[in-house]
Amino acid sequence: MSDPIVAEERSSPPRSSFLRKILRGSVILVAILFLLLVGVALLLTYLFPAEVVKQELETQASELLQGNVQIDSLSFNLLTGLELRNVEFQKNNQPLLTLKRLNFDYNLLALFQQKVKINEISIEGAQVSLNLEEFQGSAVEPEPGEEEISPPSISDKSLELPPIPISLELDAFIISRSHVTVIVNPTMSATVRDFNLEIAGEVTETRAELEGAMQIVDIALDVDGKKVRFPLSSTFGIRADLNTQHLHIEDLSLESDSRMSMSVSGQVQEFLGDPTVDLSLQDVAINLGSVLETMKEFIPPELNELSVAGVLSPRVTVKGKLLETGFEGEVNVRVDVRD
Repeated sequence: MSDPIVAEERSSPPRSSFLRKILRGSVILVAILFLLLVGVALLLTYLFPAEVVKQELETQASELLQGNVQIDSLSFNLLTGLELRNVEFQKNNQPLLTLKRLNFDYNLLALFQQKVKINEISIEGAQVSLNLEEFQGSAVEPEPGEEEISPPSISDKSLELPPIPISLELDAFIISRSHVTVIVNPTMSATVRDFNLEIAGEVTETRAELEGAMQIVDIALDVDGKKVRFPLSSTFGIRADLNTQHLHIEDLSLESDSRMSMSVSGQVQEFLGDPTVDLSLQDVAINLGSVLETMKEFIPPELNELSVAGVLSPRVTVKGKLLETGFEGEVNVRVDVRD
């Protein structure tokens, strides 16, 4: 008698094993791409050493700014960013800008998430000097018979923001210990000493957010030899819906020691067309005595004995629409005075 034929049963591979193979292949592919990116970055960093990058940056910046840019030292890594030290920009043999340090720190790997990730942009020890009369005098005049090109019209009510295919995330934009001098004319100038600013924000295809703080230790205005000096600080927080063109001001505050403080909040709709505004100026406190003391050099001699005290607290609301013909809406003002 012949042996019975036994049929073999082969079970199909389980679904979990198939998924594991896909997952393992995906991990290997990502690892290969990562290694390729790191390899290319290291290769480019090797092929373009810091000295070569510095020379090329000086050349391109000088041509762009139509002046002379000099960089004392530069460190560069394609994966993480670059740092410049002791930067100077001159035009017509006049120094317009000097920087002790400029740092640009980013995360290149965030591009895998369709995101530009900037860890920090910091500017330290900037010195800016501007003479507006020299800038106006160096403006290029059109040649005789040459038509002046008019800027494009923005009266189209259907203006929309272009789509943003990639998001931008900024952890910190910092300006520290910087000074600015602006000469309007021989009798009018302004100087900002010890300017400090810190901003963080994010921009995506549909929204934008920005928040930060500013502090100026000293602002000096000089008009015909008469001077006024005061500090200024500010905080702000702003959100915008880019699809609906809706700007929301969560916080915008100003303060100058005991002299003055105020805050603005509200919203602006259709900010690319005819904006509709709903803004409120509140928490205002103007110390009349301190303001008078700050402005004493501008007060006529016959009013030197004038004594003013008290705190002025106006409250202003603005609701309406900004049209090409002007503002249509209502402005309400209420003023309180207290000791």
